[in-house]
Amino acid sequence: MKLASIFSPYMVFQQNEVFSVWGNSCNKTIKAKLVNLVSLVEISPLNINLDGGDFKISFPPLKGSFDSYSLRITSDNESIEMSPIYCGDLFLFTGQSNMSISLSMMEDKEKSIRNIKDKELFVLNLIDEDVTKEGYINRPIKPKKDICEKCKWEKLRGDVLLKSSALVSMTLERLCPNLNYPLGAISASTGGISIDSLLDENTIENAPEIKSYLLSSGKYIEDKSRWNSFGPGNYTQQSGFYNEKIAPLKGLKFKSIIYYQGENSCFDFASGQYFKKALTSLIYSYRDYFEEEIPFVVLGIADEYYPYGDGCGLFYIQEAISSLSIKDVYYVPVFDIYPKWLVKDGNQVDHPIHTVSKGEVASRIAFILERNVYGSNEFNYPFVKDIKIERNSILLELDIKDDELELGKEYFGFTIANEDKVFYLAKAISIEPKKIRIYSPYVRKPIYFTYAFTHYSYLCDCRSVKGYPLSPYRNFYSEVDRKLFDLDYIISGLRFPSIMENNFGASVGGGFDVPTFEMGEYIRNQTETINVQDGELRCLTSITNDSYFYSSIAFNLGLSGCFHRLAYYPYLAIDIKSNRSISFMGALFRINGNIYKFNSSSKEVAAAYKTFYLDLNNVLDGSEGQVKIDKSLIESLSKIEFYFHADKAKKANIWIKNIRICKQNEKQREEDDDKIIDSTLQLPGR
Repeated sequence: MKLASIFSPYMVFQQNEVFSVWGNSCNKTIKAKLVNLVSLVEISPLNINLDGGDFKISFPPLKGSFDSYSLRITSDNESIEMSPIYCGDLFLFTGQSNMSISLSMMEDKEKSIRNIKDKELFVLNLIDEDVTKEGYINRPIKPKKDICEKCKWEKLRGDVLLKSSALVSMTLERLCPNLNYPLGAISASTGGISIDSLLDENTIENAPEIKSYLLSSGKYIEDKSRWNSFGPGNYTQQSGFYNEKIAPLKGLKFKSIIYYQGENSCFDFASGQYFKKALTSLIYSYRDYFEEEIPFVVLGIADEYYPYGDGCGLFYIQEAISSLSIKDVYYVPVFDIYPKWLVKDGNQVDHPIHTVSKGEVASRIAFILERNVYGSNEFNYPFVKDIKIERNSILLELDIKDDELELGKEYFGFTIANEDKVFYLAKAISIEPKKIRIYSPYVRKPIYFTYAFTHYSYLCDCRSVKGYPLSPYRNFYSEVDRKLFDLDYIISGLRFPSIMENNFGASVGGGFDVPTFEMGEYIRNQTETINVQDGELRCLTSITNDSYFYSSIAFNLGLSGCFHRLAYYPYLAIDIKSNRSISFMGALFRINGNIYKFNSSSKEVAAAYKTFYLDLNNVLDGSEGQVKIDKSLIESLSKIEFYFHADKAKKANIWIKNIRICKQNEKQREEDDDKIIDSTLQLPGR
């Protein structure tokens, strides 16, 4: 007689639900009882089913408490005792690497270790079962009836706590102080898996759009004889993860399922559409499989530059997750949490997409569970409820639970566009407790808008008074044209002196604050300070004969995958003023070891702001001769350097604002008065 491996001492079974155990036995008769080891009260089973060599025993619902139980199963000549086990709340956590990354990798792990020390928290970590000597992970082709025999329930302590998922441990840590019974979690997550590996075969076969996408992307295995023949790709075969980790859990009852996955799908618009359909199917299929309307908590994913696909896949996945509209499915935003990728302890984090500050994410999961699963009030993070198109602006009405906006507050992160879908950085001001007006002087008849549809989304700051972040949103649903992505408005909006790089690999960033503006490199200048505040840059520089009376400021165009459009538009405009008489010469840049420049249309900088235009179609070399540079090389520029000249040595304050790409310069606009609309492109496209 043998119990299924999913049952072992320290298990937590779901309170107020029928508790079932199963296994196999050759015996024709079986008896069972559940004994409260504190009160010694015996609980008899509701029923015992025998089917050939399999048995299933069900006990009546019990109220959660810190009392421990013993499960005793006997037959004529055999017996099983499983003790201690507990009645409390059981959660299923599933997803990929940002769900599975361990507490040992976290920057604030010591705090969690202290808080969990004396708590009744338990975990079942589902490890990968079939690992080859080459390190490949094979997956079962059909759903398994049981988990790997090596997996056992454990108390969250010591090494178990450190190796367990940070989000699992930290979420339970934040929930337990308000509950009078133990908490348990099944942790079923693995890095790098795609959502199709979490779907069961029937769901895929009965969803033509899902199957079609998998076929077109080469991820559908039509010839099952090829199963586990993909080497490193075996671990994420369609339905493979489901067959191994999810299918054996049938018969268990859960308080909630927490899902954190999507990085693997950050590819393009089609992958975003597919992901939303797949995630919707996953939720409904899991509810059918576990035979109850389990509440789902679905997390957005961390802001990161994914270099594959069209470079915009992150936005589509954030959009897919935040726009879910399914009963008892609760979205937890992550995009606005400052990404930290490095623990300063001398150890190297294995991959920079794994944020090491999961505490705030865990707090939001716990908050959502407390409000929606434990509480009676349905809570959602703020989202756009209604849109009213006005003459020169768009009025947004937000759905905000138990809170409101601060009146008159201006928010950063909105864009707005006319019918042509050329987007501009928008002014966004709260005019009522739940209403925001957005507008731009460059958009006369606004139709479209976006919020947080950009890299560095953690800098988008629309929050309620209590700090609830507005969910990412755009009021149209179509593919992004990369050519419409400008100098990212996070950068050209001149609000942030540095940006946290979070690229793939330490060689291109990996988690460091990188200056947006810095002292120039091509000009040997004496720049003393560079400050950015309220959309304006101020530079104090000493112009001396040592640098031939030149000075410069370097501007990072593309931090972590932001796209500029220097290759696609004829002018770059910049507003400049200075307290001293100096000349603005233009912009320098380097290609293949040579320095080139875009000349400025005018030179003299005045005490009041003046707009200068750089001719992007007229590239000059060091001898002022015009040269032809391939557009693809211009497109790939990562930095340009604005440089200035003085007639003699002096100290000067230089102010810069409103950096933008234009279709027309000032003279062309004056000659074409009937086209009043400013064609300046200030921020990322749709």
